[in-house]
Amino acid sequence: LYLSGGARTGAAAIIAANALNFLFINIFLAVFNLLPVPPFDCGHVVEGVLPPSAAQRFAKIGRYSLVVMVVLLLILPQFGIDVVGHLVSPVVCAVTRLFLGIFGLRV
Repeated sequence: LYLSGGARTGAAAIIAANALNFLFINIFLAVFNLLPVPPFDCGHVVEGVLPPSAAQRFAKIGRYSLVVMVVLLLILPQFGIDVVGHLVSPVVCAVTRLFLGIFGLRV
């Protein structure tokens, strides 16, 4: 880690590692929440831009939000369709690099 001024052991390295994990987790949650499925915020955005009849059908998917989460996180990866790994993770890494770059930090 280059966040701790080059320290690889001790309190500075532990604090830097935890700060980086905190940043990753928060950016991951923000990006994951932007997936266009009804239980997430972006699902409501999609619902708002659809024509009324399509929006009603799309909103009905919200009843199955727990099932949607299970399918996205547990079932699809078993078939090689890793939504988190292919869609969310690259965006999280890019946004994290952007934020770290703003402050002149790198990992």
